Amino acid sequence: MTDAGDVDQVAAVAWSLRALLASIDAGKVEASDVQRAYVAGAVDVLDALAGRGT
Repeated sequence: MTDAGDVDQVAAVAWSLRALLASIDAGKVEASDVQRAYVAGAVDVLDALAGRGT
């Protein structure tokens, strides 16, 4: 079982990766489609771990 601190850390990392996705989508950061999909998948997993779902 995870405690609230763990969930907060997971949510913070997911938030950071969402910011990265936004930068990729805005063209500020270069990434291939595969790289973008990998980051998006990581966000989905982290959201699930934090109990937030997508």
